[in-house]
Amino acid sequence: MAQANIHPKYFKTEVTCITCSNHFITGSTKGPEIRVDTCSNCHPFYTGKQSFLSAKGQVERFLNKASKKVEAKPEKKDAKTKQEPKNTKVVSLDNFKVETKSEKNNK
Repeated sequence: MAQANIHPKYFKTEVTCITCSNHFITGSTKGPEIRVDTCSNCHPFYTGKQSFLSAKGQVERFLNKASKKVEAKPEKKDAKTKQEPKNTKVVSLDNFKVETKSEKNNK
């Protein structure tokens, strides 16, 4: 069974739009009166007066700007190419001799 006295009170609510002074009745738990800034009677989307921005020429302007940036961009050195490290010494291995285990055992 449902518990008693845990649910909010439900009101028959009059909603008033302060923009166009439209009134309508609905149900709510907020109270007997609600004031809203914009209702469906005066909102541009619902009245059909909403205007959409024209996209004419947007793509051409973007491509024009993008091509200018590509032309002005300086070439970067390839990061994958190896560069010679600084302060290195060249070691000659001409006098270096490696002895094998068999040569060590024969001594």
